[in-house]
Amino acid sequence: MLDVGLPGMSGLELYDRVHADARLRSVPVLFETAVSRENATEFRKRGIRKVLQKPFDLNDLIASVKELAPPIAA
Repeated sequence: MLDVGLPGMSGLELYDRVHADARLRSVPVLFETAVSRENATEFRKRGIRKVLQKPFDLNDLIASVKELAPPIAA
């Protein structure tokens, strides 16, 4: 889970670094932010599938994690 506004580097920059690493590329990322038009464009360009707009409801967070996370084998 990443916020766009991180100290030192943006969440989008961190996402780009993680996505560039073949070992980490398949890790699902959930963004949470106060979405602006500029951010929405950047999310689409990167193929980011899920963004929660702050403030968000706990049920929305749980549903988003379930949607992005791979199923756990029993």
